[in-house]
Amino acid sequence: MMAYSILFDCSLDYLYGLINEKCPNVEVLDIAHKTGFSVEAINRLMSGEEVYIDEFLQGVQHYGLLDVPGVGDYDPELDDYFLETEVSVSKFWSDLIESDLFSKLPKDWNRMACALYTSKAIKIVANDAKQEMDKLPTLEQFLSWVSTWNSLHPEEPLSTIKNMTWEEVYEKDPDFIKQVYRESRYEHYYSAAERADEYETVFWGCAGKFDRYTLDFFHKRAEEWCLSGPLPSLKAESN
Repeated sequence: MMAYSILFDCSLDYLYGLINEKCPNVEVLDIAHKTGFSVEAINRLMSGEEVYIDEFLQGVQHYGLLDVPGVGDYDPELDDYFLETEVSVSKFWSDLIESDLFSKLPKDWNRMACALYTSKAIKIVANDAKQEMDKLPTLEQFLSWVSTWNSLHPEEPLSTIKNMTWEEVYEKDPDFIKQVYRESRYEHYYSAAERADEYETVFWGCAGKFDRYTLDFFHKRAEEWCLSGPLPSLKAESN
């Protein structure tokens, strides 16, 4: 079994069916179980991945901003102070998770997604109602709508004609049935279309909050980086 675990790059517990994760690293699995992060996410956080900003450092160096003791490690061959050009990806995500965005972003994103889904779903309902306005429904469909209408509008229930039952009206005057059904479907269409617009407004409101929170956070972090980042501190802008 140990040979199989090495061959398939998985743990013995996975081979025995005790866990669902194939990951052979017990430490990663433990972190994943404790945090709720996926194994892939944990592996990315532990990868030590970095991004490079050397093209910006070249510009900063060009204007002599790095010729300051204490900024970096002095390199006698270059006669300059050397600054690392790699930035930790894990540090970036660590700062983000520590911030209020840890809860604000998922909250507003999920509200945004739910509002978009609801708006789209109600528009489908409204469109279906609009397409059915001029059709003669089946008797079962019509009676269901009569029941629904009367329960939602007890103050103005639908009335038959000439003291006939709805079944009799359906048989003898289908045009009247179409008229009543059209009116009830239009009410349903108008109500649904109005609600869809309301949820679309909620979507854009949540999207706006999502964008503002994100931009405000990263803009503020960029300003703080100018003061306490790895480059010489810019204490104040010149007037």
